[in-house]
Amino acid sequence: MKSDLQSIRDAYAEILLELGSQHPELVVLDADGARTHRTEQFGRAYPERFFDLGIAEQNTVAVAAGMASAGKVPVATMFANFAALRALEQIKTLISYPRLNVKIVGGYAGVSDGPDGPTHHCLMDLAAIRALPNMVVLTPSDTNAVRASMVAALRHRGPMYIRLVYGTFGTYHQAGCDLRVGRGTILAEGQDVTILASGPVLDEVMLAREFLQKSGIAARVVDLFSIKPLDDTLILQSALETGTLVTVEEHSVIGGIGEAVASLVSAHFPVPVERLGYPDRHLESAPYSALVDRYGPSAAAIVRGVERAMARKHGA
Repeated sequence: MKSDLQSIRDAYAEILLELGSQHPELVVLDADGARTHRTEQFGRAYPERFFDLGIAEQNTVAVAAGMASAGKVPVATMFANFAALRALEQIKTLISYPRLNVKIVGGYAGVSDGPDGPTHHCLMDLAAIRALPNMVVLTPSDTNAVRASMVAALRHRGPMYIRLVYGTFGTYHQAGCDLRVGRGTILAEGQDVTILASGPVLDEVMLAREFLQKSGIAARVVDLFSIKPLDDTLILQSALETGTLVTVEEHSVIGGIGEAVASLVSAHFPVPVERLGYPDRHLESAPYSALVDRYGPSAAAIVRGVERAMARKHGA
């Protein structure tokens, strides 16, 4: 259930501090965003284990790879847009290829850096990083999921990308939840349609679900915490039980979870899949909420998407 709004960035800073006290091998790197990402708090607590590499994402990835080769567990934090584009070759060659134990945390994913405009909007990172072999990709939806993602990161040995959409959002997972790589979570039951969500768009999804209930549509809501690997079993089970799927993500409709889910079900249990995300275009500078309402998967857009999916399900 949703509780009071909480800050994704603050949760990230808190769990880094907790894990730092438990794991002396943990080191944190940043690419000139220590204040933005709140990693400066880790730096104050463990100055000998914190490294700010400046505006140099490619070099940050290379240094993280070297540290992992020496037995450290690096968490390299940077703007998601620059991780996915500027440092993609380094992530591929220096981390993905040798399967090094490096965790890339992409902050300001989606349009959460809305006012800085299209140079900082990040709506293509899943399309790029999902395609890299050996990479695990997690997209936490709330503060408790952020904490769980970092615990999962240290539990998993190998490359990982954690996508953080900054802002204050509702909380749907319980404190101390154990979210696993390759597993999704059913947050609400329903038999008419399954909404598969990724990230803090859950706020809009849950609001849409309330509207749909009033019109007699019972929507199951699944949090796809793990983007790669997907929870194939849960997705196919939902396709079988509800007969239609709607994917919701803060990402371009090209290359995101919508395409991943559609590819999965088309190969095993074809059902209508409605993909909701951002259009194939560059967006203007604007506040986060304005971009969600105008272009993205707002509650109203999700309701319309579910209605289209239900019409396809019933052959209308």
